[in-house]
Amino acid sequence: IKNCEFFYNTYNIKLNIMKRTFLLLILFFIAKIGISADISSTALGGNWSNPATWVGGIVPGSGDNVTIVNGANVTIDQDVTISNLLIDGTLIIGNDATPRIITINGTTSISASGSFSVASFDITHSVTFKGNITNNGVLNFYNSSSQSADAIFEGTIAINGSNSPTFGKITINTGTTTADLGLTIRGALIIENAATLASGTYTHYVYGNFSRNGTGQMTGNSTIVMNSAQIQSITTTATFYNLTFAGGGTGVIGANITVTNNFSITDNTKVQTSQNHIFQRNFTVDNGSIYEASAGRATFNSGTQTQTITVGITNSQPNTTFFEFYLDNGTTVNPKTINGGLTVNNSFYLYNDAVVNDNNTTHTFNGSLFINGTCNFGGTLFLTNGTLYDNQDYDFNLGN
Repeated sequence: IKNCEFFYNTYNIKLNIMKRTFLLLILFFIAKIGISADISSTALGGNWSNPATWVGGIVPGSGDNVTIVNGANVTIDQDVTISNLLIDGTLIIGNDATPRIITINGTTSISASGSFSVASFDITHSVTFKGNITNNGVLNFYNSSSQSADAIFEGTIAINGSNSPTFGKITINTGTTTADLGLTIRGALIIENAATLASGTYTHYVYGNFSRNGTGQMTGNSTIVMNSAQIQSITTTATFYNLTFAGGGTGVIGANITVTNNFSITDNTKVQTSQNHIFQRNFTVDNGSIYEASAGRATFNSGTQTQTITVGITNSQPNTTFFEFYLDNGTTVNPKTINGGLTVNNSFYLYNDAVVNDNNTTHTFNGSLFINGTCNFGGTLFLTNGTLYDNQDYDFNLGN
């Protein structure tokens, strides 16, 4: 009998252990899989971490779809991970100077009555988007350089809506982010290795540095406006469609770039460079602005379109200085035209398939001229410290 009782008790113990283990496994898999819920804020709102902020008294979790209802004001006072986000009311990041990390794994939709912004505390937050963003209200992650939120984009994302959003720094981390409207980026724009910013045909304003890593790329026929009143740089090789420097600060082109359409400098902005650049359409430096190359080569090489190089006046002097200035392609069908006075401090090179005209102005060459194509300069030329080469016995007119 004692032996029977022993085996019976042992069997019950093993059975209870198996039941408990099975229950723990079920709870584990539920936790791993997650059970999503649709959670709405109350009409009043409150701090995100407070159960009283939410209908049903449950703070949203990582798998939940969240709605900030019209008229509600919700403040994010903790790190947050959710699925989809719909903002009909007001959502504010930060309740103090603590950085908040927010991850939205699904879509973000901001209605006409909605607002998604940062609070007035000196801190930088981080928001990772993994789904589409539709902004028909206010999406503004920038109060000042010390009060902002950086945006990280991962996966295949489209940014659209009726209103342009404003971010702090933007990092295109993985996949392709498609801009279906203009973006304002008050910090840096970074395109990571193997990621793509499909910029569309829109104008995007960048107030920080521009960089791309590895095979990261920007596609589309957009205009990138480097718009800082301070110093900002293009730090890595890149290809732009239209590139404009504005804002009245100093732009530094610290790597080789290609501009496949128009390049311009405006609003009393100064651009400095020592790198090699290719310009395939028009090049314009407005009066009051400056382009200054201490080294490197500027090549104008469109063979299918005319090109106009327009040099303005700043402080009563021509405002554009090249180091090496090369003209290639185009022939008589698509010539190059120079409006304003050139200053070239090293070499001027005209390839045999290029034609250049000017508007009878004064040019200064502090190096050698290599004339292999058709050169029609009608103004005054100053040639110092160099030699004029006509390597293939071309006819050319060099003005006075």
